[in-house]
Amino acid sequence: MAGNLNEENGVLEQEFLELTEEIRQNINDIDKEAEIEINKVNNEIITLINEVKAKQISLKNEILSFNEEKKRNLCHALSDIKRLYEAKKKSNIPFLQSELSLIIKKLKYSSENLMRKKKIFDRSEILDHFEIGKLNTPFFEKPIENHSIELNEKPGKVISNRHGFYNIQNKNKIVNLETQEIIIWTENKIYDISTTYDNGLSYLQFTENHYVIQLLSKDNYGKTKYVLPRNAVNPNEAGFAVLKDDIIINDMNKLLVFSKETSNIVNAWKYDREISNLSNRLQGNILYQFSGSSLFVFKDDEFATQNVSKSEKESYSIYYDVIENLKKGKILFCNSKNIVFVGANNQNGISLDKDKLFPAEKLLDYRITKTEIIFCLINQTDEFTIKFKHFPIECNF
Repeated sequence: MAGNLNEENGVLEQEFLELTEEIRQNINDIDKEAEIEINKVNNEIITLINEVKAKQISLKNEILSFNEEKKRNLCHALSDIKRLYEAKKKSNIPFLQSELSLIIKKLKYSSENLMRKKKIFDRSEILDHFEIGKLNTPFFEKPIENHSIELNEKPGKVISNRHGFYNIQNKNKIVNLETQEIIIWTENKIYDISTTYDNGLSYLQFTENHYVIQLLSKDNYGKTKYVLPRNAVNPNEAGFAVLKDDIIINDMNKLLVFSKETSNIVNAWKYDREISNLSNRLQGNILYQFSGSSLFVFKDDEFATQNVSKSEKESYSIYYDVIENLKKGKILFCNSKNIVFVGANNQNGISLDKDKLFPAEKLLDYRITKTEIIFCLINQTDEFTIKFKHFPIECNF
């Protein structure tokens, strides 16, 4: 026992020494890194100065060349006018005098235009917004834990609740992705899965005449069943959401609201635009839906469209741009290009460039615990491998 304790103390001391040495080395490297970046700025300025000087010489030569040509042309015009005027004075022939007067008049007009012709320097509007470059913060944050699993089929839709990440496998099983535990195995096809307003797990099936929604209990074992009259919803595009008093069924054209108490449709809306790959996400009793650049919200029996604006930031941080937003109560959607934050009394969605946060990966879902946020991702070039990246919920740097 004493031997094991001494070994553990030895390991801790070695880790401490390695960490302190790494920090000291990093402190020593900070000034070197700053010098490297400052040299980059200086080199860029020298390059710009050389380019500006070259442009200065080019403009100067263009002005001088233009003015030399103008002087030559005016000198020729002056000589021609003198010669024509002398010829007119010496001529006694009325017709020739008339022709010479006409030529002189035309030459005068040309000379006046030539005298007005100038080269004037116009300041470039680019100088109003001139920048030699920007200081960005390259992506530097690493997860505290990182592991992956291999699947036999592409995962499709992934959702999460307090217990884990889930997806549909073989069209009739719901599996906990992290533990590979089979939660539900049915004879009939499962068309969709969703978390509920109270963060439970539910799934959608179809019969010939009905929608069947099964709600799992908090331990994922007991079930509550709702059977609703089937309407003209495309099963292959179907999505759903379980609210406190209602159940929503939707496809890419319409949204139907059913009362849990009566199983009747109590409201219905058609989407006001063409949509595809619609994603549903609940925040308490509010349903958010996202498709491409379109955001829809069902709240307090009202259905509305919200705008999505693009973030103008050049660089992003997992902590400051993702985790902090999630801690504020916002939720996020992700597609192949963007991450969109909505909720927490935010009137509009904010879109971030996904590749600046998760390059070459697609965020399938995320899960928040008391101490960490876990991101479930898939590699865009290997859709059978799922990665789980754990980040601490609190971090100071």
